[in-house]
Amino acid sequence: MTARATALSILAGLGVLAAAAAGVLSFRGSDGWVVRGVALGTGLGAAGSALEAVLVAGALRRPRGQALRIVLLGFGFRLATLLGATLVLDATGLADPVAFALCFLAGFLSSLPVLAAAAAGGSPRNGESAA
Repeated sequence: MTARATALSILAGLGVLAAAAAGVLSFRGSDGWVVRGVALGTGLGAAGSALEAVLVAGALRRPRGQALRIVLLGFGFRLATLLGATLVLDATGLADPVAFALCFLAGFLSSLPVLAAAAAGGSPRNGESAA
Protein backbone atom coordinates (compact mmCIF):
# COMPACT_ATOMS: atom_id res chain seq x y z
CA MET A 1 0.00 0.00 0.00
CA THR A 2 1.38 3.38 -0.95
CA ALA A 3 1.76 6.20 1.50
CA ARG A 4 -0.81 8.23 -0.41
CA ALA A 5 -3.42 5.45 -0.28
CA THR A 6 -2.77 5.05 3.43
CA ALA A 7 -3.16 8.77 4.07
CA LEU A 8 -6.36 9.00 2.02
CA SER A 9 -7.91 6.00 3.73
CA ILE A 10 -7.03 7.36 7.17
CA LEU A 11 -8.56 10.72 6.24
CA ALA A 12 -11.72 8.97 5.04
CA GLY A 13 -11.89 7.09 8.34
CA LEU A 14 -11.45 10.27 10.34
CA GLY A 15 -14.19 11.88 8.26
CA VAL A 16 -16.54 9.04 9.18
CA LEU A 17 -15.70 9.50 12.86
CA ALA A 18 -16.18 13.27 12.75
CA ALA A 19 -19.49 12.97 10.92
CA ALA A 20 -20.74 10.36 13.38
CA ALA A 21 -19.74 12.44 16.41
CA ALA A 22 -21.41 15.55 14.97
CA GLY A 23 -24.52 13.58 14.11
CA VAL A 24 -24.80 12.03 17.55
CA LEU A 25 -24.28 15.40 19.25
CA SER A 26 -26.94 17.03 17.09
CA PHE A 27 -29.36 14.14 17.66
CA ARG A 28 -28.78 13.49 21.40
CA GLY A 29 -27.88 17.00 22.52
CA SER A 30 -24.62 18.45 23.76
CA ASP A 31 -24.79 18.22 27.53
CA GLY A 32 -21.86 16.75 29.46
CA TRP A 33 -23.39 13.28 29.75
CA VAL A 34 -23.72 12.94 25.97
CA VAL A 35 -20.34 14.50 25.25
CA ARG A 36 -18.68 11.95 27.58
CA GLY A 37 -20.44 9.14 25.71
CA VAL A 38 -19.32 10.53 22.36
CA ALA A 39 -15.74 10.98 23.60
CA LEU A 40 -15.55 7.46 25.07
CA GLY A 41 -17.12 5.84 22.03
CA THR A 42 -15.01 7.75 19.53
CA GLY A 43 -11.80 7.18 21.48
CA LEU A 44 -12.29 3.45 22.02
CA GLY A 45 -13.59 2.96 18.48
CA ALA A 46 -10.65 4.78 16.92
CA ALA A 47 -8.13 2.96 19.11
CA GLY A 48 -9.63 -0.42 18.23
CA SER A 49 -9.67 0.46 14.54
CA ALA A 50 -6.06 1.60 14.59
CA LEU A 51 -4.98 -1.59 16.35
CA GLU A 52 -6.91 -3.74 13.89
CA ALA A 53 -5.44 -1.90 10.89
CA VAL A 54 -1.90 -2.46 12.18
CA LEU A 55 -2.57 -6.14 12.89
CA VAL A 56 -4.22 -6.76 9.51
CA ALA A 57 -1.42 -4.99 7.64
CA GLY A 58 1.08 -7.29 9.35
CA ALA A 59 -1.08 -10.36 8.75
CA LEU A 60 -1.27 -9.66 5.03
CA ARG A 61 2.44 -10.45 4.85
CA ARG A 62 1.85 -13.91 6.36
CA PRO A 63 0.21 -17.03 4.92
CA ARG A 64 -3.39 -16.83 3.76
CA GLY A 65 -6.09 -16.81 6.41
CA GLN A 66 -4.25 -14.83 9.09
CA ALA A 67 -5.87 -11.52 8.14
CA LEU A 68 -9.34 -13.06 8.13
CA ARG A 69 -8.71 -14.53 11.57
CA ILE A 70 -7.67 -11.13 12.91
CA VAL A 71 -10.73 -9.43 11.41
CA LEU A 72 -13.09 -12.04 12.88
CA LEU A 73 -11.42 -11.94 16.31
CA GLY A 74 -11.55 -8.15 16.18
CA PHE A 75 -15.25 -8.29 15.43
CA GLY A 76 -15.87 -10.57 18.41
CA PHE A 77 -13.76 -8.41 20.71
CA ARG A 78 -15.50 -5.27 19.47
CA LEU A 79 -18.93 -6.80 20.05
CA ALA A 80 -18.01 -7.88 23.60
CA THR A 81 -16.57 -4.43 24.33
CA LEU A 82 -19.70 -2.74 22.99
CA LEU A 83 -22.00 -4.89 25.08
CA GLY A 84 -19.95 -4.65 28.28
CA ALA A 85 -19.27 -0.93 28.10
CA THR A 86 -22.87 -0.09 27.21
CA LEU A 87 -24.15 -2.08 30.17
CA VAL A 88 -21.62 -0.48 32.54
CA LEU A 89 -22.39 3.03 31.29
CA ASP A 90 -26.12 2.40 31.62
CA ALA A 91 -25.76 1.03 35.15
CA THR A 92 -23.40 3.74 36.42
CA GLY A 93 -24.77 6.77 34.57
CA LEU A 94 -21.21 7.87 33.80
CA ALA A 95 -22.02 8.69 30.17
CA ASP A 96 -24.79 8.30 27.62
CA PRO A 97 -24.72 4.64 26.51
CA VAL A 98 -26.51 5.38 23.21
CA ALA A 99 -24.00 8.07 22.25
CA PHE A 100 -21.19 5.70 23.24
CA ALA A 101 -22.58 2.82 21.19
CA LEU A 102 -23.18 4.91 18.07
CA CYS A 103 -19.71 6.47 18.13
CA PHE A 104 -18.05 3.16 18.97
CA LEU A 105 -19.72 1.56 15.94
CA ALA A 106 -18.62 4.51 13.83
CA GLY A 107 -15.09 3.70 14.97
CA PHE A 108 -15.50 0.28 13.38
CA LEU A 109 -16.83 1.83 10.18
CA SER A 110 -13.90 4.23 10.12
CA SER A 111 -11.49 1.30 9.89
CA LEU A 112 -13.11 -0.10 6.76
CA PRO A 113 -11.40 2.30 4.28
CA VAL A 114 -8.04 1.60 5.91
CA LEU A 115 -8.58 -2.16 5.81
CA ALA A 116 -9.74 -1.99 2.19
CA ALA A 117 -6.65 -0.02 1.18
CA ALA A 118 -4.41 -2.43 3.06
CA ALA A 119 -6.05 -5.46 1.47
CA ALA A 120 -5.90 -3.97 -2.02
CA GLY A 121 -2.23 -3.14 -1.73
CA GLY A 122 -0.92 -5.96 0.39
CA SER A 123 -2.60 -9.22 -0.55
CA PRO A 124 -1.00 -11.63 -3.01
CA ARG A 125 -2.96 -12.28 -6.19
CA ASN A 126 -3.33 -15.37 -8.37
CA GLY A 127 -1.36 -17.67 -6.11
CA GLU A 128 1.66 -15.39 -5.82
CA SER A 129 3.63 -15.62 -2.60
CA ALA A 130 3.62 -12.71 -0.18
CA ALA A 131 7.42 -12.71 0.05
